[in-house]
Amino acid sequence: MTLIQVPLGERSYQIRIEAGALQSGGENWPDEIAVLSNQAVAPLYADALAGRLRAQRPSRRVVQFNAPAGEAYKSLEWTSRAYDALAEFRFTRRGAIVAVGGGVVGDWAGFVAAT
Repeated sequence: MTLIQVPLGERSYQIRIEAGALQSGGENWPDEIAVLSNQAVAPLYADALAGRLRAQRPSRRVVQFNAPAGEAYKSLEWTSRAYDALAEFRFTRRGAIVAVGGGVVGDWAGFVAAT
């Protein structure tokens, strides 16, 4: 596992990169998690991860949002849709955003998390 500290004073946070996190782990993750993926990857990995995270701790709040697959959906429109889903869920800064997918999903989820 690799932890990258983003130093922003009181708003500092960590980015965790962890091999095997889909099959194990998550026990020490926060009580509020957003799983961002796309419609091609979600049925293969993200759905199972979200379900496992909910089952690990029934009090944990997990929201999942999937964009369509493809570079064209790494857009402000789909970023806005993700913001809307997070706002409806009442997602806070205490939560973690988990990207499940490749480069497009990682870029998109990272942008959502950063903004």
